[in-house]
Amino acid sequence: MTERDTFMPWHSCAHGTPAGRAPAAADWRPADPVRDPCREVGAALIVLEGPRRILWERRGPACWRPARLWPSPAERRGLADHIGAGRPLVVVLEELPCAVEVLPEELRRAPGPLAALARPGGDGPAAIDIPPLDWLPEPIRARGRAFAACGPELIRANPELRLSALVFEPAGDRSGPVRFAVATGGRPIRDTELALLA
Repeated sequence: MTERDTFMPWHSCAHGTPAGRAPAAADWRPADPVRDPCREVGAALIVLEGPRRILWERRGPACWRPARLWPSPAERRGLADHIGAGRPLVVVLEELPCAVEVLPEELRRAPGPLAALARPGGDGPAAIDIPPLDWLPEPIRARGRAFAACGPELIRANPELRLSALVFEPAGDRSGPVRFAVATGGRPIRDTELALLA
């Protein structure tokens, strides 16, 4: 097994790549702004919904284990408070639905709640299914799922959209502080663009 990458740019979506270390239970804020799926930009939070929700832990020079699924209960409470206070939150839909491939030995080292989400792969990699947008209230979650379903078709019908890294849901389709965007895959999402999302 090759050593997994220790740095994960925001635009990388490789299955099974370490998404970051788990934050302390008492702190719901992102532990590592490069690798965690949630980043704080001013008053806004930006969340990457997809494979990075699985946080990885390094156990040795070439040994990783899937440590947990983001967000933790404490992080969920913090997110709910953030939304309830009307502060902006941008959810970038990288991949919906999402299943992250893990090696059998990695799955054996995974904690029970994460292993329970896995589909066995026989002698090959297993797949951990990430519950899409399960950390959001249902009305907002449904809106995100609907936009995730139509976003790729919108991009296929309008190839020029690939010139941008992100496509946002129409303003008329949303209310409240949560905003959804679909990654076009046309080019990486730059940090400067993430800052502008806020």
